[in-house]
Amino acid sequence: AGIRVMDGATGNELACLRQGRDERTASVSWGLTIALQCCEESSTPGALDTCHRYIGSNTAQGCVGGMRPNMREFTYAQAVTECARLGIEHNSGKPYVLCNHHCGLKGCLYNEFPVYTRLPCTPTSRSAPLPTRWQIFG
Repeated sequence: AGIRVMDGATGNELACLRQGRDERTASVSWGLTIALQCCEESSTPGALDTCHRYIGSNTAQGCVGGMRPNMREFTYAQAVTECARLGIEHNSGKPYVLCNHHCGLKGCLYNEFPVYTRLPCTPTSRSAPLPTRWQIFG
C-alpha cells in the first residue's frame, strides 16, 4: 500500500510513496518539487474534491505551495498538516485534505509538477524503491 503521486496535468501516476521508505521525499530526482494542492473534500462518495491550488490569488503569495521559481517543499506528512491548517484558516474552520484527483488547470502552474494526492497507489504500482526517480531530503 502507498499514496499516489500524480502528474499535475494528466493525472497519470508517477510514483507511489510508501510508509517506511518515503517519509522524507519532497522532490523528484529530475529537480521538480512535488506540488502541494489542497481540496475541500466532496460530501458525495466518488465525486471529485473542490481544488484549492491557491487561496485568494493565483500568485506566488496565494499559491499554497508557492510558485516557480520559489516552490515550497513538503513531505507527505507536512502536506497533510499544511492543508488541514489552511482549511481551518480559510474554510470556516473545516480542514482541507489532499485531493482525490490531479486538479489540472486549476492554477499556480502546478500542471508542470507532480502533485500529492490522498489516493492509494494503483495495483500495478512499483513496490521496489525508486532511486532513479526520487531524491530524499534529510
